[in-house]
Amino acid sequence: MFLVNSDDSRTAKGQFNSVYYIVISDKNSFLEADKGGAIYTLLNDSFYCDLKKGMGKKNGEAESLLNLSKKLYKSGLRAMINTWVQVYFVDKVTFKKIKKAKRSRTFNHQIFIIRESKVE
Repeated sequence: MFLVNSDDSRTAKGQFNSVYYIVISDKNSFLEADKGGAIYTLLNDSFYCDLKKGMGKKNGEAESLLNLSKKLYKSGLRAMINTWVQVYFVDKVTFKKIKKAKRSRTFNHQIFIIRESKVE
């Protein structure tokens, strides 16, 4: 779902109430890195989770690349929005607050800060 290569020092990803989100602090760099990509539909039973990677239980990796379908996107941002990822572009001060809340595990505060931001 997160198709644009990005540095974790400028993005924060997660899930809240079954909705995936990404918070981005440097919109220009993000848009420059957006080269599009593909979303594949894979067999459900071909996934496993490595709890030490990415988003833990929410981060699936496929054992088999036998895909059922493939959709190409010219824009990773457009693909994320089309697949219901909430995308937030925030200023650096707001982003620092979000990262600090995430590090200190004050998740409710992090979500409150994100919800004050405008979704794309």
